[in-house]
Amino acid sequence: MREIDDLLDDRVLQTFLDWDRPMAVLLLSTHSLNDDEYFHYVIKRIRQVVPERSYLSVMQTTFDAVPAELLPAIHDLLAMTLPGQAIRTREEVEALLEGLVLVEPGLVWVPEWQPDHDTACADQPSASGNYGAVARVP
Repeated sequence: MREIDDLLDDRVLQTFLDWDRPMAVLLLSTHSLNDDEYFHYVIKRIRQVVPERSYLSVMQTTFDAVPAELLPAIHDLLAMTLPGQAIRTREEVEALLEGLVLVEPGLVWVPEWQPDHDTACADQPSASGNYGAVARVP
C-alpha cells in the first residue's frame, strides 16, 4: 500500500487479474499508513482502477474503546514500541470511506461482522480494537 502506483502498474498484477470483472480489495494493515492524505490517495487510486461493482474492505486499529485515563500511557507505549503507527477514530475512518457505498452492517467493530460466530470478542466487540467495513465501489 505504501507504493500504490508501483503496485497497480506491476506487470504481474496487470497480467493475472481480470480487470473486466468485479474484484475485492482488502486493506488490512492500514495502521501502517500513517499519512491520512496518502491513505485517501490509495483509496482514490483503487477506485480509479477497479471495475464497477468491485468491493473495498478496510480494517483499522482504534483506541476508541480505551478508557480515557489509560490513553496517555498507551500512546507512550505505542510511541516506544511501534512508532509511526496510525490509530484512527471512527470519524477518521468514516472520512477515508467517503463516497463509497457501505455494505451492512457498515463501519463496525470487526466481530460485529459475524456476531453469531464464537469469537474471543463476541461478547464485547469493542475489545477487538479494530473497526471493519466493506464498501462497494460505485
